[in-house]
Amino acid sequence: MKILHCHTSLSSGGIEAMITGLVNKMNVRHDVDVCLIFKPKKGDVFFNQLDKNIKCISLGKVRSGFSLKYLFKIYSIVKKGKYDVVQLHGFFYYYILMILFCHKRTKIFYTVHNDAKEENVSWDKYFVWLKRICFKYKLVYPITISKSSQLSFYNLYHTDSFLIYNGVPKIDVCRIDLSEYRKTDRTCILFNPARITKQKNQIMLCNSVLELIKEGYDIVLLIAGAIQDMDIYDTIINYSSDRIIFIGERSDTILLMKSVDAMCLSSSWEGMPITLLEAFSCGCISICTPVGGIPDVIVNHENGILSVDCSQAEYTIAIRSFLNMKEEDRNKMRECSAFAFEQFDINKTALQYESVYKLINSKS
Repeated sequence: MKILHCHTSLSSGGIEAMITGLVNKMNVRHDVDVCLIFKPKKGDVFFNQLDKNIKCISLGKVRSGFSLKYLFKIYSIVKKGKYDVVQLHGFFYYYILMILFCHKRTKIFYTVHNDAKEENVSWDKYFVWLKRICFKYKLVYPITISKSSQLSFYNLYHTDSFLIYNGVPKIDVCRIDLSEYRKTDRTCILFNPARITKQKNQIMLCNSVLELIKEGYDIVLLIAGAIQDMDIYDTIINYSSDRIIFIGERSDTILLMKSVDAMCLSSSWEGMPITLLEAFSCGCISICTPVGGIPDVIVNHENGILSVDCSQAEYTIAIRSFLNMKEEDRNKMRECSAFAFEQFDINKTALQYESVYKLINSKS
């Protein structure tokens, strides 16, 4: 099959990590291209991890905001490329022209990487009615990434979708030295690898950690991620100390997760977070809010810890329960976390996508 994956960029983030792993695996068996709306930058983490044999087509966009000309550019690329499959990842409105005029010749798929309602932000919120038509009449075939994501999709669009869980590559890494962050030999390092945005709920996380510090727990929180909401970032910086530290956008999050004591994901909503799957891949304990697909895969106090809800009070209780665990119990949880990764290997995810493509193409 000749396949084209479309996204805005491959800078950093969970969606970008998943797309990169997916296309690298698909390219072993198929002819795979990638189309990026924004011009790649030198520091784009996942663009630099693309297999060198994969053709990357950039539309060259450099400024934020919507521009009509990119709808025509994408349509032209798909029409000339004669692709069997076009796989879309978010930002549906960029692809409307291509969908309307190319769907008879090319099978078009759209992955919903989040809660169906929450993904309709920016210009997408004005096209929910058109998305519903495209899904209903199979101009586009939707793919969801967790049971809760699939349910939210059905509730919004009244249409079924294919369910394929996200996946990540298995990477064997060694622990790195984080002694610069430890205050004592007993300091427990918590790690939040997430974009600075409302969804990731870092203000609540900082308040929870600050409460535990005041209770006397010897802990340090490291926050690493791209700044997407300056108001939230400005608030987080007010918490900065030698125990709550913003370390910026990082390309070595797997190494950090392997080396810290636990990963904290305090999101208000999610699809199936890649950071959680990466934590599984390296046996890192995850302390998460029970949103999106997270409860599908975390068995509380077995392969991770779930708070009762997204409130500060309950998330503080969840972190405190981890801090009070015996080391023997933590090691057992790490083993269970690593075992949980098996169903989220990117090889399995890629094969499931390919099976869906073949199924739909066989019906035409």
